[in-house]
Amino acid sequence: MLTDAIEREKDKIYEEFNNEFPLERVRNLTLEEYTNTERSNSFCYWVEKKTEKLGSIWGGSAYKFGIFKIGGKIKGRNGTLSDNEYAWYNKYGKDRQEAYENVHSNIIKIIEAAQNGNFEAIDLIDLGDAYKWKIAFLYSNKKLLNIYLSKAILYLANKYDGSFTINSPISKMQEVILSNCDSKKTVWQKGEELWSIWENSPEARKDNPEQEEDESDTNDLILKTNIQNYKNFLKKHHNIILHGAPGTGKTYLAKHIAELMNAETEFVQFHPSYDYTDFVEGLRPVNNADKTNMIFERKDGSFKAFCKKAFRNLQDSKKSIHEVQQEVSFKDKFFELLDKIRNEELKELQQRTNIPLDILQVTDNDNIIVKTKSSETERTYTVSYERLEKLSKVFVDKQSLDNIKNIDKEFRNVIGGSHASAYWAALNWIYTNQNSSSISEISEPIKQKDFIFIIDEINRGEISKIFGELFFSVDPGYRGEKGLVKTQYQNLVETGDIFEDGFYVPENVYIIGTMNDIDRSVENMDFAMRRRFAFKEITAAQSAENFELSENTKKRMESLNNAISKIDGLNSAYHIGAAYFKQLDDGMETSDELWENSLHDLLVEYLKGNGNEESNLELLKNAFDMINIE
Repeated sequence: MLTDAIEREKDKIYEEFNNEFPLERVRNLTLEEYTNTERSNSFCYWVEKKTEKLGSIWGGSAYKFGIFKIGGKIKGRNGTLSDNEYAWYNKYGKDRQEAYENVHSNIIKIIEAAQNGNFEAIDLIDLGDAYKWKIAFLYSNKKLLNIYLSKAILYLANKYDGSFTINSPISKMQEVILSNCDSKKTVWQKGEELWSIWENSPEARKDNPEQEEDESDTNDLILKTNIQNYKNFLKKHHNIILHGAPGTGKTYLAKHIAELMNAETEFVQFHPSYDYTDFVEGLRPVNNADKTNMIFERKDGSFKAFCKKAFRNLQDSKKSIHEVQQEVSFKDKFFELLDKIRNEELKELQQRTNIPLDILQVTDNDNIIVKTKSSETERTYTVSYERLEKLSKVFVDKQSLDNIKNIDKEFRNVIGGSHASAYWAALNWIYTNQNSSSISEISEPIKQKDFIFIIDEINRGEISKIFGELFFSVDPGYRGEKGLVKTQYQNLVETGDIFEDGFYVPENVYIIGTMNDIDRSVENMDFAMRRRFAFKEITAAQSAENFELSENTKKRMESLNNAISKIDGLNSAYHIGAAYFKQLDDGMETSDELWENSLHDLLVEYLKGNGNEESNLELLKNAFDMINIE
């Protein structure tokens, strides 16, 4: 269901992307900024992952980006080149620099065409269809559809005009589809309705045939029985780390556990530069009210923001349908107020004394900044949603608001020190503009959900600096308010914030970390943190079952791993997991290609300093080829 809150979230993501990558910045974008293995700040990662809620382009290979960073050997394919750090289509150039210049030039052309409404030009630009049309949508001021699958666009266009083929221009098909949509609906409403039509079409079902419940899904990489065991392990311990040899599918398994639990998830990857400000909270630069100077504001990190979502779900699940309806309606009306301010439709709020308050701005935190009109001072006041919502629980309608005798005293009893008249003015606007038709319809109570925070390569970060005082809060025995701690920026947490009295991890939050046993940074795992996690090894043999390898491929993997264990200085931590070998069963690589593209360099790395590198490598190659193996 597409609620007003979801639409606002999509609008916010859309705005954040354009603020992060305006055309001026993209013109000067370096290759490292375009694609990098840290992922979270690259253009490619933003388009594919951070804006995923605006329409997905997941699937296929990373070659869709034209050029991408790999950081190691990769299986080549016809028409591609690689220098072991980047891979690209050879049509773009003979080396990484030439390839990026051509890809970069194409992206600039797409953005310029999208911003100018010249969508026909995008059809002719040489870049993957899904990728280039998502870029186009992100820069089109929402004048295109947020559907990027060519088959879906073709099917939808032919519902209105049956003359299109798979080679028809996408711009023309989009034009036909949009011309038949209700112009009063938002782009998100149009997209959701159209995607639902496609998903329920015979063509879509052909691409994703449903299987009988009692049949095993041969494409499912993880056996359901195994996932259930891991799920039970997570439920019991709350915090777990999946560890093992390379290629044992630890991260993939973590995501499947979350799917089985139908959980909300957040995925982060630790690295040496990741710190407390990214994870918990920190100061971030923002413009001041008149946008003439830069100031610093406290911002929640990824884990704290995630815990807020979990807390709200936990609280909402305890409320009646009526309570949820009232809160959703109040929140919708508050954000309607913000929209009117941002669109400059509303510039003043009336106080009870009829002296207006000038509205200066809405902050990135959705706070309203006001100032008394014609005041001799430059003092400003902040109205936050959290505190306003608290007041709405006590003063539930306009009548109760009008009946207040002493605003300052009665408001302070609810939200503490504040500019009471500013809060009265905002609350009065909401109640004055709220009517029965604006009450949201909620058909059933909110269900409590599980929230799983996945930390990939947890051992690569400096744990003590990232978690700080949260060592106490994340302890499974101290979930909830009994694990409350004061964070490093606690004095800057706004009044009315969920965690204004201190931070704790809600009971419905689970943490899954993953780590490679042979990673040299394993030693960075703080012992205090180790004590708070339960460890589960994913062996190469278990990964073979999880990935459902064929018997022949399983024997080849076992042969290689047995040989690895016999070499001095190596053990099961150096085994090769089934994720590598599944390429054989899928027909993606021959055994020679798998050895050359993936295993050879990894095993050479294993054997460095061994003293018998060449003979041991030959031994391992024979084991892989199952030569002289009894």
